[in-house]
Amino acid sequence: MKKHKMDVCGLLETKMSFSKVAFMHRFWLKHWKVFSNAGAAPNARIILFWNPSTVLVDPIDSSTQGLHVRITCLISQSSFMATFVYGFNTVIVRRSLWADLHGWCPLGPWMILGGFQLYS
Repeated sequence: MKKHKMDVCGLLETKMSFSKVAFMHRFWLKHWKVFSNAGAAPNARIILFWNPSTVLVDPIDSSTQGLHVRITCLISQSSFMATFVYGFNTVIVRRSLWADLHGWCPLGPWMILGGFQLYS
């Protein structure tokens, strides 16, 4: 991540257990912070890493299909909301994602990233 100068990285469809997320954090990205939806899903489908020396990430909420955060650049002090999504494959189970997005809808800048491919 240093090579490409990334300060925030969202991994989707990881299906990692909480212990594997902790292992990855401890041994590969120990100076970075981590937030995942492992508490809302049996396995973490979404994992977010960030460099705390350049950005502040405030976790707002998580669900089985999304992570909602506020990201603030520590240099410019500008901030925006971001939602990292890995949607379920069918319309019926995805309805909870649409409800979450509707509930999370902020008034200011908002970036939504992730997987929205729809299967019937």
